[in-house]
Amino acid sequence: MGASFFMVFNEGIGVLLFVYFVTVKQRPSYGFDMYFDNKNNEFDHININKYWFIYFLSVFFLFALLFQSPAYGDDEKTPIRFAGTYVPVLLDDTHKDGLYLQLFERIKAKAEQEITLSIMPIRRAQSNFYKGLYDCVFVGTQDKQPYLEAGMPEGSFIASDHINKLKIKAYTPDTLPVVQNIEQMQGRIITGEVGAVQAFIREYPAISGSSSILQVETLQNAINLVESKRADVIVSFDLDMHIFIKANQNLKVRYRSSTFNLLANNESVVCRNSEVGQKVITIVNDILASEPVIEGFTR
Repeated sequence: MGASFFMVFNEGIGVLLFVYFVTVKQRPSYGFDMYFDNKNNEFDHININKYWFIYFLSVFFLFALLFQSPAYGDDEKTPIRFAGTYVPVLLDDTHKDGLYLQLFERIKAKAEQEITLSIMPIRRAQSNFYKGLYDCVFVGTQDKQPYLEAGMPEGSFIASDHINKLKIKAYTPDTLPVVQNIEQMQGRIITGEVGAVQAFIREYPAISGSSSILQVETLQNAINLVESKRADVIVSFDLDMHIFIKANQNLKVRYRSSTFNLLANNESVVCRNSEVGQKVITIVNDILASEPVIEGFTR
């Protein structure tokens, strides 16, 4: 149910309460005063309390307004709301050239309706989308299981083609062998940003339990640990590593990625399955099919 409905509903409750206190509370005598003329077998007159007339008229117009109010985002004057999942550099308020922001600007330029983007922590963005407070989550996973587990009915949401295949890989300096299988992570000193490392721990509890894990706040911190020989492998999202290496050409050593993905996920724009949501998904898929891939994204 849309935000416009709740706005009208709340205003309507205020109207009803006002009318109630002005009429019923101020007029203890209310209702129909009817006088019946038995001789002529007909009503002599009906005196309808004028305050009750106002009350019922208000209810009538309120319901007429409610049923005519557009669903959230379905009116061309109502912006389509995107819940943006905060990703440092890629999707945040301080990096206007972030890759996800570049894609958002492409979507916004092609949409006939205004689109707004509110960037927030990923869990809050997902929760607000599940609750119906936003039309779309930008970005979400193509895997439908998280939405079903959150209570969204099957078929109530739709996903675009994947905009980026997000991968977590193991990175080693060129002074050490490339990681070729998951068993080679056993017993290593592993470092990386919190998000990537936590995903690795959840996916590989036995291996992470037998290894030393050093979680850090930034990739630069992880690089420092490796260069000082306090860690020997970095677990990172490939897109994060791509951006970091591109921005830091003067690294002391080169880093090589594992020959396999520790984890992989298709990231998409996910919308509620409404007329508006279908239009958004069509726009996104058209962009993905006809426009150049944003540098750093992998399809």
